[in-house]
Amino acid sequence: MRYKLFYLSLFLCCCCVFPFAEKQDQPFAYREYYRQASSIFSNHETTENDDLLALSLFEKVIAILTTREKDDSLLFESYVKGGTLMIGLDRIQKSITWFNAAIIAGKQMNKPRPGFFQPHLYCGRSWYTLGQYDSALYHYKIAENIADEQPARFFDRERLFNMLGAVYYDLGNFKQAVNYFEKALRVLSVRNPDYTDLTTRYKNNIAASLVRLGNFDSANAICDEVLQQISNQDNPIEKIIWHRKASINLLLGAADKALIYLNKVSAYPDRKQITLLNDYANVYYNLNRFDSALAFLNKSLTLNRQFYPSGKNPDLAVTCKIWGDLLDAQGDVPGALRQYQLSVLALANNFTDTSVYSNPGSFGGIFAANTLLESLIAKAEVFEKWHSANGDTRNLEAAINTYQSVFELATYMQNSYDTDEARLLLNKKKYAIHDNPIRLCVQLYRRTGDKHFLEKAFYFDEQNKASVLNENLALLESKKAAGLPAGLLAEEKNLKLKVTALLLKAAQPADEATITGIQNQVRDHEIELNKLYEKLSAYPAYAKLNEAGVSIAPAQIQKKLNPHSMVLAYHTGEKELTCFWFKKDKWDCFVSPLNDRFFTALEQHVSACRSPGAGSEQQIIAKEIYRTLLQPAEPELEGVNNLVIIPDDELHQLPFESLVNANDKQLGVLYSFCYNYSSNLLFRQHKQQPPEKNATLALAPFANDSTNLFNALHFSAEEIGNLGGKQLLNKEASKTNFLQWLPHYRVLHLATHASAGNSIAPQSYIAFNSGTDSASQYLYSEEIVNLDMDSVQLVYLSACETGYGKLVKGEGMMSLSRAFAYAGCPDIITSLWQADDAATAAITKKFYSYYYNGYPAPVALQKAKTDYLEDPAVDKRKKTPFYWAHLVFVGQEPPPVSGTQNKWIPILAVSVLLLAFLPGLVKKNRKIKNEIHTRKR
Repeated sequence: MRYKLFYLSLFLCCCCVFPFAEKQDQPFAYREYYRQASSIFSNHETTENDDLLALSLFEKVIAILTTREKDDSLLFESYVKGGTLMIGLDRIQKSITWFNAAIIAGKQMNKPRPGFFQPHLYCGRSWYTLGQYDSALYHYKIAENIADEQPARFFDRERLFNMLGAVYYDLGNFKQAVNYFEKALRVLSVRNPDYTDLTTRYKNNIAASLVRLGNFDSANAICDEVLQQISNQDNPIEKIIWHRKASINLLLGAADKALIYLNKVSAYPDRKQITLLNDYANVYYNLNRFDSALAFLNKSLTLNRQFYPSGKNPDLAVTCKIWGDLLDAQGDVPGALRQYQLSVLALANNFTDTSVYSNPGSFGGIFAANTLLESLIAKAEVFEKWHSANGDTRNLEAAINTYQSVFELATYMQNSYDTDEARLLLNKKKYAIHDNPIRLCVQLYRRTGDKHFLEKAFYFDEQNKASVLNENLALLESKKAAGLPAGLLAEEKNLKLKVTALLLKAAQPADEATITGIQNQVRDHEIELNKLYEKLSAYPAYAKLNEAGVSIAPAQIQKKLNPHSMVLAYHTGEKELTCFWFKKDKWDCFVSPLNDRFFTALEQHVSACRSPGAGSEQQIIAKEIYRTLLQPAEPELEGVNNLVIIPDDELHQLPFESLVNANDKQLGVLYSFCYNYSSNLLFRQHKQQPPEKNATLALAPFANDSTNLFNALHFSAEEIGNLGGKQLLNKEASKTNFLQWLPHYRVLHLATHASAGNSIAPQSYIAFNSGTDSASQYLYSEEIVNLDMDSVQLVYLSACETGYGKLVKGEGMMSLSRAFAYAGCPDIITSLWQADDAATAAITKKFYSYYYNGYPAPVALQKAKTDYLEDPAVDKRKKTPFYWAHLVFVGQEPPPVSGTQNKWIPILAVSVLLLAFLPGLVKKNRKIKNEIHTRKR
C-alpha cells in the first residue's frame, strides 16, 4: 500500500509541476512498474482490485516498451503475466491478444522454445473458455510438444493434460479424454500444494468421461472412492462428486435418486450453478413435474445472462434443449422447435439464422458437439411429429434437412477422432435415429415421384453402413496418395503393433499392478498416435482426403456397374425393409413389411444352414425369406447373372445363395454373389491382374499334424495340392513364414483353424503350426488390421467361421474377414460357419480351376459350388447348404464374364476343329493340285 500511495503522489506532482517531465522520465520507470506488477502477480492472496492495479502497471510497461524502449524480455513477460491476470478478470478475448503478442515478441527475440510453453498453455485455456475448441487444441498441442522435449522442466504439465482431456471431452472423443485425464493424474506431483484437490478433480473428470462411454459402474466406483477419501475434510470437490452421481443416476433413468444427490449439492458460488439448475430442471422434467422444471429453467436463464452477457455458450444450449423437451411433452410443437433452434444457435458460433427451418451448414468453431448433435436430433424428431399431426409436406422436408445436418455434424466429429472405439460410440447415436430419415425420404419419393428424395434416402443408408471401415480405408488410400514420409508411416505401424501387443498381454491372467501398468502404456501409445496423426494432417493432400466425406451417389454406381450385375442394398427398419436396387440403366427401391415372423424365420434358416442335418422344412423357410428380400425385384432380374448384396444388421449372417425362389430354384445355382459392407467399397481402385498359379501363397498348418488344441485337417493338403505358387504344410506353415512371404504374393490361401471370438479383439485369431510355442501360433485380428496388404488381390480363408463374429449395428460383422478388409485387401472368400472339411476341399479345388482360367472370383466360386451340387458322386445328403453355402465372396463387383476372360475357349475349340479336319483338308488340297496339273498337261 505504501508503494501505491508513493507513486500516486509522485504522479500528481509530475502532472502539476512538470507537465513535460513525464515524457522524459517515463522511459526509466518501466522497470519499477514491472517490479511492482510482478510482486502483486506472484502474491496468491490478492483481491480483484490488486489484480486490476497489477494489470494497469503491466499495460504501462507494454506502452513504454512498444514505443520508446527496447527490452523484449520484459515485454514478453508483461504480455504473459498480464494475459494470465485477464483470465481471472474474465477479459478473455483481450487475454488472447496479449498471449499472441507474447508469442510474436518471443519469436522476435529468438527466445528458447521452452519459454513458449506458458503463453500457448494459457492462450489455449482462453480459447477453451470461449468454447473455441479447435483453437484451444492448436495451442495446447504446441505446449504439449514443448513439454515433451523436456518433461522434467515443466511442473504444471498435469494442468496441460487435464485441459487437453477437457477439449477432447467437449469434442465428444471420450476415450481420448480418459487417456489425458489419467495422464494428468499420473504426472501430478505429490509436492504440488494442491495435490489432494487436483487428484479428486481429475478423478471426477475421468468419471465424467466414463459416463459418456456408458461405463456407469466404473464411474460410480470412482465417485464412491473420492467421497471416501474426502469424507473427513471440508472439501469443495464433494459437491462436484455428488453432482456427478446425480448425472449417472439421471442417465440410468433413476430421476428420483438423482434428485436426492442434487439436494446434497445445494449451490455453487460460480457459473457451475447454471449446470446445477439445468440438471434440477432435467430431473423434474423426467419426474413429470413440469412446473418445477420450468421454474429452474427460468432461474438458469437469468443466471446465464449475468455470466454470459454476449449470449452464446453451452449452458444456454442445455437450458434451451430441456425447455424444448418440456414444451414437446406438453404438445407445444412450435414452442419446442423455437427452443431447439435457440439451443443450436447457442452452440454454433457462425450460425445466426433464427428460423426453425434452417440448420448450420458448417461446424467449424462449434461449442459442445454432443449437445449440438442431441439438439438437432430432437428438432428433427419434433418436425416429424408435426408432420404426422398436420400432414404438411414442408415439415417432412424440414425433418429430412435437419437429419442431414445431424449426419454432417457426425461426419465432422468422426473426422476429429483417432480411435475406432470413439467412432463406434458416435455410430450408436447415428444408428438410433437413422431409420427415421430413410423412411421419411422414401415416403416423400412415393408421394412426389421426385428421385431427389430417393437419393437422399440412399445417402442416409450409406452413412450408416460400415462408416468406420470406410473411413479407415479412405485414410489408407490417402496415405498412399499423399506422398507421406516413410518414417512417419513406419512410426504409426510401430505404435499400432505396440498397442496390439499390450492388448494381447492384458488379455492374459495377471495381477492388478501388471494390468495397471499395461493400461498406462496403452494410454501413452494412444496419445502418441494422436500426435502422429496431427503430423500427418500437416500434409495438405492427406488433410484434404481425410476431411472428405465417404459417400457414393447412385449415378456413380450405375456408371461403374457391370451390365449383367444388380446391386441390392438393404436397410432393415423397425417395421419395414427398404431395398435400393441398381442396374446399369435404372435404379429404384422396393419396400417390404417386416414383423417378428420374418426375423424368426431368418434365425431358423441361418441355424438350419449351420446344421448338416437340415430337412425339407428348410426349403419352405428359404422361400419365405426370398419373398421378402428378393421377390419384389424379380421383374428386374432378367439378364442378370451376378447379384451384389449390401446387407444390413441381421442380414449379414445370411448366405443369400441358400434362398429358394418361387420356382424352387436355388439362387446359388442361378447367380454368382458378391457381398460387401457398403456400396462405397464396391469399386475401390486397385490393380486387377490376371490370376496366376505362381502368384499364390497357400498354407495348410494342420494337414497331418494335430495338437492339444487343434485336430488335423486331412483334406487341407489335397485342397492346396494343385494351387501352384508356394505351399507350406504342417510345421512349415508357421506364422513367421506367413508374414515373411505375404508381401510377395497376390493370392493368399489359408486352410487352417480359426476362432471367431465375439469382436475384432484379441480372442479372434487364425491358427498356424508353431509346435508348442503358443505365442507365435496365433495371428490375431488386431494384428491382421495392421498388415501391409498392398500387394494382395485375394485372400481365401478356408477356415471355420472366419466370416462370423459380433454383429455391430450399422457397422457389420466384426469378423476375421473384416480385419483383412480393414487392412486393405479388396477381395476375400470367407466361411460363415464350421464346415465339412471334404466338401470345402472339393469346392476349393474347383474354384481355383475356374479362377486360374480367367473367371472373376465370385463367378468361379459359384461355378465350383454348382459343380459340387451337380456332381452325382456326391451323396445327396451332403448337398444341403451346410456343405456348400458357408463359403461367400466379400469384395468388389466383378467385371463381365466375356471377352478376354474366356477367349481361350473359342481359340481352343477352333484349334481342335482344325486338328480334326487338317488331314482331310491336306489330302483334298493335294487332289485338287493333281487335277490342275493333269489339265495343264
